[in-house]
This record gives sequence, C-alpha cells and structure tokens, in this order.
Amino acid sequence: MLKNGAVYIYEVYKEKSFSKAAQKLYVSQPALSAAIQREEARWGCAFFDRSRAPVELTEAGRRYVEAVERMMREQKALEEYFDGFLSERRGTLNIGAPAFFCTYVLPALVKNFGEEHRDAKVNIIEAGVDDLANCLQSETIDVCIAVEEWPANAYKSAAIGEEEIVLAVPRAFPANRRLSERRIGADDLYGLRVAAEAPKVSIAEFADAPFLLLKKGNDMHERALEIFRRARVAPKVIMTLDQLMTSYHMAAAGIGAAFVRAELMKYGDGGLCYYRLDDEHTVRKINLICKKSRKLPGVVEEFIEYLTEHFLG
Repeated sequence: MLKNGAVYIYEVYKEKSFSKAAQKLYVSQPALSAAIQREEARWGCAFFDRSRAPVELTEAGRRYVEAVERMMREQKALEEYFDGFLSERRGTLNIGAPAFFCTYVLPALVKNFGEEHRDAKVNIIEAGVDDLANCLQSETIDVCIAVEEWPANAYKSAAIGEEEIVLAVPRAFPANRRLSERRIGADDLYGLRVAAEAPKVSIAEFADAPFLLLKKGNDMHERALEIFRRARVAPKVIMTLDQLMTSYHMAAAGIGAAFVRAELMKYGDGGLCYYRLDDEHTVRKINLICKKSRKLPGVVEEFIEYLTEHFLG
C-alpha cells in the first residue's frame, strides 16, 4: 500500500498541476503540498521543478515515479493473486482426520458431497491428533474429525456420531475356543456401533493374553486402562504403538490382542476374532471440530451440515 506522500507525488506527476491533483484527491492544496515537501525532505531532494508551468519532474522525481509505478504493478499483481486465491479458497475444503477415517469413512462421503457440490474442491489431510490441532490453529485445515475432547475456549465441537471399541484377538489364542459362541462380526454392526443384542464378554476372559496398546495420551490408551482397572485385570502389555491401524495389523499378525474400532470388522476379519466388551468405556463420541475464532468459508459450512446428516450413512 502506497503512503500518502507517494500517492500525492504520483498524482501531481499525472496531472502536471498541484491544484488539479488536490482536486482529484479531495484534499486541500496546502495539505498536498505539505505532504510532498515532507517526502522530498525525507530523501533530501526536490521531485518537481516548480519554476515551470506545467510542473515537471526533476531527475530525482523521475526515479521516484518509476519506483512508485513498480510498486503499483507489484501491488496490482498481489491483489490479483489474492483475489484468485480467495475465490478458490471459498470453494475449497480442507478436512483433517486420523488414518482410519481417511481410509474407510471419508472417501464415500467426499465423493457423494462432490456430486452434489460440483464447484467444491475437497482435500483430505491424514494426521494424528497433535498434528490436527496444529493444523487447525495454523488454518491449514478447516475442520477435523476426532474422538478426543478439545478445549472449549479454542475450539467448537459437534458430535456427529458414536462408535464402539471392540477387542480383536488373534485366532490362535486359547481364549477363542471357550468363547466361540460369543464372537461378533460384521453382521452385528449397526452403523459404527455393535447391535444392542450382540453378546458381551469381560476383559477378564483375556487376562492371560498379551496386549497391544496405543501410546499414552491417545484416547484409546486411556479407555483401555480404565477397562482393565474396572475389571481388576493387570494386563500383559507387550507393545505400545502410535497408530490404531498399526495396532490392528500387529494383532492380525498374531502378536497380541488389540482394542480396535468395530467398523474394521466390515473389511474382513484379518485372521482375528472380535469380542464386544461389557464396559461403557467402549462407546465414544465422534466429533467434528473447528477453530472457534475463525469464520469458515461457505463450502465448509455446507460440508459440516452434510457430514452431520450423512456420517452414519
């Protein structure tokens, strides 16, 4: 943005007159002259030959005006860039989510939303909860899906559904033989929850099994510890992992039992037996979260409304 002095000098250059420039700029001639004199004093030279009529630029004045014109071209180019950027941004949605939602839940929702909103562009960013918080703060993403509770002073959160956590046990583990009639599968799913009539078991049934847990700080870690505590089970934890999907694949490899999202049963058993646990901590809300202080583009508001309505199919 050009300062007043530069704007006034450039207008006098164009109009070849102090009085005409003052009229075009809606300022008094004394105010215009004073502003130009301050700019000339700053650089230590005169920009106009005032002895001529119409007034002409001095050599220093020509150099100054050339610099002003360069700045005006740069400013125009910058304005055009940001006009285009903001226009595109208004139709762009950046949504962040953990790997599970990016892999299994969002693709169909994004596809269907795109068919109804053909001018919208949707980007999906896969990240863990800490990175999602950083991305929201830096406005790299507009909204994110998470199961954790986020500080209400900084974020707006709306529950868009519930999911259930189940226990995935490698098929070779001995407990499976005595619990064969209490296993559950994809047919027992109702949305992201297990149907109410599906059987439940106590985590105590697996007290001797090796366990895979997610690392401390993860919501699933805290819930697993509470489930063990309430059942008075001291778990044999052989490995802690960063990601739920890594834990799932480790369990599928036969390394240990793992707490996983019930939804995973839809995509094959992975050589695992699944059990519904008799503990209320296995049910948790799925939240759609955005930065509290930010005004969201219209397409983001439309996607939030769509996701709230269609998240559970």
